[in-house]
Amino acid sequence: MKILPVINYNIHLLPVQKQQQFRRESTLSTSFLSAGTFYTCPVNFAGASNNLQVQLLNLDGVHCPCCGEAMISTSKTGEILKKASRAKSLTDYAGILVQNKEYFHKKYHPLINSINGLAKKAPEKTIPEALQIVRNGSFKIVIGAMHKQGHYLNELLETEKLSASDQIKIKSFADYLNNITLIPKKKEYDEKFHETFDNLDSADKKKFAYLVNNSIMSAYNCRGVLFYDKEQLNGLSPQTFIVKRMLDFSQNTLKKIFINRPDNNGGNNILICGECAPRYKTFNFIRNAPYAKERLEQYAQDISNAINENKLSGNNGYIYDFIKAANVPGKNLLKMSNVSGITQSKIFYERKRNYIFEQYEGIPCASCGIETITHDQKVKLFNEIKKCENVYELKNLVKINENHIPSDFRKLVKRFNAIIDKNPDISESEVMEYLQKAGKEDLSKHMLKVCEKIKTFVDNNNFNFVEKEIINDFIFWVKQECVDMPYGQEFHYSNYNKMIEDTLGTLHNSNRAKLIDMAKTRLKEVYMEDYILHPPAELAKQAGGILKSMMQNVFKLTVITVDHTEALAAGGADEYFNKTGYCKFCNIQKGKKPLEVWAAQHPEINKNLPKHLKYISGIIKREHMKEMYDYPEKAARQAIRLARGKIHIPTDYDTRD
Repeated sequence: MKILPVINYNIHLLPVQKQQQFRRESTLSTSFLSAGTFYTCPVNFAGASNNLQVQLLNLDGVHCPCCGEAMISTSKTGEILKKASRAKSLTDYAGILVQNKEYFHKKYHPLINSINGLAKKAPEKTIPEALQIVRNGSFKIVIGAMHKQGHYLNELLETEKLSASDQIKIKSFADYLNNITLIPKKKEYDEKFHETFDNLDSADKKKFAYLVNNSIMSAYNCRGVLFYDKEQLNGLSPQTFIVKRMLDFSQNTLKKIFINRPDNNGGNNILICGECAPRYKTFNFIRNAPYAKERLEQYAQDISNAINENKLSGNNGYIYDFIKAANVPGKNLLKMSNVSGITQSKIFYERKRNYIFEQYEGIPCASCGIETITHDQKVKLFNEIKKCENVYELKNLVKINENHIPSDFRKLVKRFNAIIDKNPDISESEVMEYLQKAGKEDLSKHMLKVCEKIKTFVDNNNFNFVEKEIINDFIFWVKQECVDMPYGQEFHYSNYNKMIEDTLGTLHNSNRAKLIDMAKTRLKEVYMEDYILHPPAELAKQAGGILKSMMQNVFKLTVITVDHTEALAAGGADEYFNKTGYCKFCNIQKGKKPLEVWAAQHPEINKNLPKHLKYISGIIKREHMKEMYDYPEKAARQAIRLARGKIHIPTDYDTRD
């Protein structure tokens, strides 16, 4: 579908030159309200789904990440202005404002309420008469806002610990606001405001200043839209012009997070309202603003809702790119958990590699053999875990799905079941404490074995005095930081790896590689086990508790994922014969290891890979996938070739009807 022509409702009233100018502007989807005109842009994006910027600008109701106000698209603005221009009675006019109240900044709500109240009391009045009445009484909006902020400052003096100097300054400004009976000139108010808040000693003076001034400036602006010169109308009726002036502040515009990156770089785009756009220079304008975290979370939620409603088709991954771009080291304002499960599913299927079998349930992992789950199954299971009201319901749910649990975590689940059976009245927090302590004991035992193995190896091989001291430093660090790790502290994979690099990695002995391999024995498995027992607070909150979050993490590792038998980085082809389905846990452990190394470490693949390919063959046969008839055979031969004698499996599979 093509973008429909922009419609101008007053074009026939314009001079010929102005009409030509309008027609040129109307070809741009982001054109808005040229002088003397107003128009709308009805757009169908079915044929423009890859134009992310157009899709974003067509969204309505997204909250500005700067000020938190709802934004409106050019198209929606045109619709509202069209209705406002055609309103014949005060009742109709007030109804249009109330119906679309969500799109007006909150500072204009008192004005809308006044017009609506007048329409109910005196519906016989004309729109111009009503606007004049509201205009005459608008001074009350500003004075009311000043009195309200004066009371706020008086409360602040009672609740905040302020210096004597700050108390005098704030009390003086509060009295000034409370005693106002006539609207002061804006210049007079600004001087008084800055004289007070610029000279405060409090570390929170910016916060106090923002809360006071934002409300009063909003009141000034609310009153300001009612006053204008006739020249400003530019052909619009007063009733339409006033609505336009209010909506100008809500109009969405596109800005960049990183000004030196191209606009079309997905997550680098951000929507800003018309009021905040002129002040926005860099993303620090948002990042350092009051309530930055809350407003960015709301923005992410709005975008997530738009994705769920298929308004960003083809660009669903924008939300992930935006979250990554918005966060900086040391200040993570957003997390992936801010994105709903439905949205995550849409992004997953939009971004997933071309491996159709990820959509089928019950496929055994090609490496460990567990029954994998699909991404959709994971989302449903997460919701069921969250609904559990006590540890017994959670235990029963885990029991029903135990065939999906990786073997490395069955010990954890066994402990979970045992502690509940042994202590019927145990609480969720007590269960978690027991599991974490048991996990720390396992970690300590493993690390102690690593140290003993390294020490034995050093005693039986040739190392000089300096090398032995370096190795002893590593062993001492491991015992201190890992073996004796206190309960509640997490095992940090990166710290452990860095210590290996700083000690064992500096050796020039021919046995250095062997020592590093010993130090990294089951390192990823150990890290995953400890990580699962210590879920981040944000995820625990989202899951409904730390124990539920832990169980979600266990089942997350059973999702089927595609593994390239020969890594793409090593020159492997992105073709089906080079793809195999692994559970997420096995895929993480395998990482960049060549299949030859992985098969040597996990000989069970000789049993599970044929089982996996046989199951896939059944799907191919059942679904009549003619183009995939030879996939299992090719995948088997590829694995045999790359494993170099470590894998011995059949290559014949029944895929044809």
